[in-house]
Amino acid sequence: MFIRAYTTTNKKTGKKYTTHKLVESYRTINGPRQRIVMDMGNLSHIPAMQLKELANRIEQLLDGYEESVFKPDKETEELARAYAKKAKLNIIASSSKQPETELSKPEYEQVDVSSVEVSEPRSIGGEYICNESFKELGIGGILRSLGFTESEIEISRALIIGRMLNPGSELCTYEWLKERSGLFELLGINYHRKSLRQFYRVSEKLFKYSEEIEKKLFEYEQQLFNFGNKILLYDLTNTHFEGIQKNNKKAKCGKSKQKRSDCPLVTLGVVLNEEGFPICSKIYEDNQSEVKTLVDIVTDLSSKVNLQIKPTVVIDAGIASEENLKFIKDSGYNYIAVSRKKDTDLVYSDGEDTSIKNDPYGVRGKLNIVGEESFLCVSSEMREFKEGGIKDIRQRFEEGLENIRSSLFNKNGVKNYEKVYERIGRLKSKCRKVSRYYDIEVVKKEDSDNAADVRWKVDEEKLAGTLDGNYVIRTNLTDLSEQEIWDIYVMLNDVESTFRALKSELGLRPVYHSKESAVDGHLFISVLAYHLVHNLRRKLKSAGIHYSWRTIREKLSNHIRMTVSMNTKENGRIMLRVTSKAEEHQKSIYSALGYSYKILRNKKVCSK
Repeated sequence: MFIRAYTTTNKKTGKKYTTHKLVESYRTINGPRQRIVMDMGNLSHIPAMQLKELANRIEQLLDGYEESVFKPDKETEELARAYAKKAKLNIIASSSKQPETELSKPEYEQVDVSSVEVSEPRSIGGEYICNESFKELGIGGILRSLGFTESEIEISRALIIGRMLNPGSELCTYEWLKERSGLFELLGINYHRKSLRQFYRVSEKLFKYSEEIEKKLFEYEQQLFNFGNKILLYDLTNTHFEGIQKNNKKAKCGKSKQKRSDCPLVTLGVVLNEEGFPICSKIYEDNQSEVKTLVDIVTDLSSKVNLQIKPTVVIDAGIASEENLKFIKDSGYNYIAVSRKKDTDLVYSDGEDTSIKNDPYGVRGKLNIVGEESFLCVSSEMREFKEGGIKDIRQRFEEGLENIRSSLFNKNGVKNYEKVYERIGRLKSKCRKVSRYYDIEVVKKEDSDNAADVRWKVDEEKLAGTLDGNYVIRTNLTDLSEQEIWDIYVMLNDVESTFRALKSELGLRPVYHSKESAVDGHLFISVLAYHLVHNLRRKLKSAGIHYSWRTIREKLSNHIRMTVSMNTKENGRIMLRVTSKAEEHQKSIYSALGYSYKILRNKKVCSK
């Protein structure tokens, strides 16, 4: 082996670039030939004699000689070991392009069992099922139709699967692929030819074509699963950033659903069909009113997605303003929503109390038709239990305020103005469910740093709404029964489950990017990843397996690919690339999905 320098010239700028590659000679029936083993980057800073020494040491390590007769200097030894490791993985990746086949006839060797080593362990189980889901949903073909190159499709696949199995930033995905994942080996790709910059570029390109991708993906899933799309579920969530977002116009301060209002936020709106698959998504500034987003998303649906029939839109109280409900109806859609109105005494008083079936929380409802709308007045034992807890929190909060006020008049009590505010802040954080309904004032003494008094007022009307043991579901579908209205409404739980999966299992939060296009790409990759996850979980549920995605990937995480190497009696060294045997719980997952549990065949990487 030897190291050769290659020079390329940028045709636009005329600038020359030098890279070095490890080359080996080999014999063929037509004479000696040469082939590139790996790219090594720019090594112009290393003298020519040291490059020769480096190549020799790499060759020794690949042949299994851990110790060298002529010991090189520390820098050369470290470089040689790093490059030898990459060269081994290149050989492994190039040898994995062949499809799964039965092992060939038995082959026997005499080996030194004390020399056996296991190295380069890489997870393969999760990567395998994610890649199968990627292929089933036709995402590669969709990207190809939009002009993505094969290299960009490979990176897109890696970004999406990386988000599914190792949620984090693009940098996190890149490092995971290099150090812990067997995805590129599964695909037969040399990951050393992929740079982090390429990952960022492809992430941004995915969002650039997000509307076209979602439209084509919706059409493909519609054809694949034959969805009815009679019901659409819409809701929003937000995610916070770590760091200052000077270069992101969408990042605004607002009320965080993760209690991180100290951080800049963006909002993600998602529309799901009744099967739980996302139809479309959109990213908003966090100070964007939830109410105003509905008009935007419904308009997008009408223009981007070809729906056979006008479906029923299901939304929660935060979006269900009178203007929005009118807009939905005028656009030809039906709606089911939680009423924002609190003054519903007339509706509660009428109607027959009906027990909702198939609900574990003792839900009861009264159905009333008023004009062109049906109102289902709902009460449940669980809601009443929660509201009883809120009353207890209110009592503790007011007792806490009284204690803070009393300490101002005690000899050893806390009287400092700033300290009093700190105590109130801690109390509010402990009683968040009720503290927002209180207006608290600390009166400061004149010519003193102490507080004179603590006063508070409570918005009884708003707090009473929170403590009300009932709520109302309204719809313009007047031919539905109590049970039918309830069954459709509880589908909103699917949206909440989606957001939980996006945040906790698919790396939607927090976001570490500062560039707006990078943030948009990061969020859209999480949405694409959810398509693949939902496809897999849907198949597992139909087979009676109801694991969360976190549980699925944990169960498959120890199905790995590894290199087993050993010395032979003839002073040679054998290196085998093998896959661990699938355990029973892993086989059950593969079987339910309809996949083989024999992922990659064992290979003899080298024997000398």
